[in-house]
Amino acid sequence: MDYVETHARVRALPPLFPIVLYNGDNPWRAPTTLAEPEDRSDLLGPYQVTFEYFKIAENELDRETLLTVSNIVSTLFLAEAHYDLSLLKTALLDIFDNESDKQAVNRDDDSGNPSYPRDLDRRR
Repeated sequence: MDYVETHARVRALPPLFPIVLYNGDNPWRAPTTLAEPEDRSDLLGPYQVTFEYFKIAENELDRETLLTVSNIVSTLFLAEAHYDLSLLKTALLDIFDNESDKQAVNRDDDSGNPSYPRDLDRRR
């Protein structure tokens, strides 16, 4: 609430969208809510905090889905959950070629022009 008090134009805090990003090898087994029945929420009655979050488990997304999405985030997930250097190189270069916001997916060479990362250049 300090933010609201120190910013005159702000009347309320923005809504929160809680996300858990899981990139472990094992399947996700934890509940997606803070207060589950086995947590003995009956002890606090109406004062028990309840909280649900949106789970993204990278290992639940198959390789084909990630390749179909073909954006920066799906390629990161592909690298973490389905590591294959050759496939990753192709996916990264496809993003570079197809992304309309070139500054989001590349580095500039010394001239200020977009360039392929040296390690991924298709011309090699």
